[in-house]
Amino acid sequence: FGVTLGRRREGIGGRLHDDLIGAIPHPRSVLTVYEDNASALAFYADRGWSELGRGFITRLDHGPYVILGKVLAR
Repeated sequence: FGVTLGRRREGIGGRLHDDLIGAIPHPRSVLTVYEDNASALAFYADRGWSELGRGFITRLDHGPYVILGKVLAR
């Protein structure tokens, strides 16, 4: 997900993140972020996501991505 540039730093992304994560019925979650998306990487790091891998390219040649993981509080 993303927040439009004019609305960033208002807590919208954090609330959306927390609502989405709170609805996941599993003990762990993973996601991908483009390697060059420093703001998204910082956003997720601030929320406890850990880097699991880097340089991931999809079958359709999309990427490179950073793979992030998080143990969810249940």
